[in-house]
Amino acid sequence: MAIDPVIAWKSEWANLPIDPIGTLYPANIASFIGQRVTTKLTLAPPFSGTVLFTFNNATFMAGITGLSPSPTPAAGAAAFAAAWESAILASVIIIPPGAFIGVSSPATLFSVVTTVVPIVTPVAKTILQAALIAAPPALTALASAYPVELFSAFFNYQYLVTGINSIVPTPTPLIFTGTPM
Repeated sequence: MAIDPVIAWKSEWANLPIDPIGTLYPANIASFIGQRVTTKLTLAPPFSGTVLFTFNNATFMAGITGLSPSPTPAAGAAAFAAAWESAILASVIIIPPGAFIGVSSPATLFSVVTTVVPIVTPVAKTILQAALIAAPPALTALASAYPVELFSAFFNYQYLVTGINSIVPTPTPLIFTGTPM
């Protein structure tokens, strides 16, 4: 299963309670993101297998707690981008044995997945921050750039998956860099 489509992000963003300086706002935004990606994010082909992803809502929430409205979007955009990056780095992704990489020759099969590490470069955070700063002010939640840019941010990083390839005469390391979908 892939993460929710961008139209779902936009429509659900419009349903969020409007409380930008209240105590529930950070929790609502973190929950909003988590509901769009937790257990839904997977890796794009040629990777095949189960991916169990859990977005770290608490880390994101902590990163935006205490923000106050500002006449310039830069401060809020920077905080959102930093909170998103911190949450990705603190999120959990598990790939159980049995996953494989495409139908390459020779075939591959992860008998053991030893690590799954997000590769979040400063570029991903910078792209998100720049897009939020450049977005025109939205008169309605449905017109907000935030859900669209948060959705897009998940595709600006990759995961490095390492493990043991069990389909060879002698097991060898198996390494794959995958893009979320």
